[in-house]
Amino acid sequence: PLLVLLPPPPLVLPSYPPPPHPFLSYFYPPPHLCLLPFLLAPKCVKIFINLPRSMDFDDAERSEATQTLDLAEEDFKDDGLIPLRYVKFQNVQSVTMFVKNNQGDEETTKINYLTFIGTPVQATNMNDFKRVVGKKGESH
Repeated sequence: PLLVLLPPPPLVLPSYPPPPHPFLSYFYPPPHLCLLPFLLAPKCVKIFINLPRSMDFDDAERSEATQTLDLAEEDFKDDGLIPLRYVKFQNVQSVTMFVKNNQGDEETTKINYLTFIGTPVQATNMNDFKRVVGKKGESH
């Protein structure tokens, strides 16, 4: 299964004056994210997951990201799919993206299309388990 997020096009984020917060998205149920396609060309994108609070641009600049994408124009030639480090993107409840700079040092970030691709996490319901041996309340 695919999980897709499409903001209303176009989303324009001027670098000055900056918007109050980096781009933030929530997911339910939490998926495993594996690919992030871009149609326009940011140069450096910091991705944070499951933050306990929202962050501003100063926080995003100095904080260590879950993954930092240093992109070249070649990364956007074919399908624009950017692979993420799978082990770092398990049980994702929220994603915060900080576009640090753009290709060609453009001052405005314009996102026409943004998609998160991944697989939903199947929650385990302990009531669905059936006892195989022993009696209820009995332990080893």
